[in-house]
Amino acid sequence: TSGPNLIADGNSLTFGFGSTAGNTWSDQILGIAPFSSNGAVRTNNGVNGQTWRMMNGLDAGSVADVDACYVTGRTNILICWETTNACWAMSGGRTAAQAVQDATDYIAARKAAATAAGVTLKVVLVGTIPREGGGGVTTDADRIALSAILDDADATMASTWAAMGADAYVDPRQVGSPFAWRSYAKANFDATASLWNEVFPARIHLTNAGYAVIAGMIAPAVASLL
Repeated sequence: TSGPNLIADGNSLTFGFGSTAGNTWSDQILGIAPFSSNGAVRTNNGVNGQTWRMMNGLDAGSVADVDACYVTGRTNILICWETTNACWAMSGGRTAAQAVQDATDYIAARKAAATAAGVTLKVVLVGTIPREGGGGVTTDADRIALSAILDDADATMASTWAAMGADAYVDPRQVGSPFAWRSYAKANFDATASLWNEVFPARIHLTNAGYAVIAGMIAPAVASLL
């Protein structure tokens, strides 16, 4: 029996910015049971800087990469992780409600495309992680404003993911996660840096270890759809 066809889509966190070769979260899922032994195949379509709208073929984005990945005869599972860029003023500037709607539209479009291709697509939606900085995010007011939007989007997705069309949801801020915190003033980041440096050193992108944490969260959600 052919194993599942795993399709990853998203921004730089899916692309694996900050990781070394073979250590994106979608790479590392293939080393976790049952995917380490069930013949799973994986395609990583993450692109640095993408927003939900770009992933849906809007705002100079493209859907061709994802919609070309569906495989007849395998369980097709799309794992999508964005929202940060959608809400970041320099790339999207969307409100939490707008970003959630963008994600909903993306999921609906991908499922429709899969149906047109004669396959059933299952979707795993991944929530948000905190963000300290990056271009245009330099003051505590900037950090708190962006983080409040990300918090709101995460809470909304956590309670409405099924209505959004997803088949499973992963909350990166689950209890025990190194991303389960919501105090964003720089003094707090600096004071607690030792807690995050191994996985999230600049509080923007992850290390190999950080992507391993995300892979460990996503793998059970994907396995539940097999």
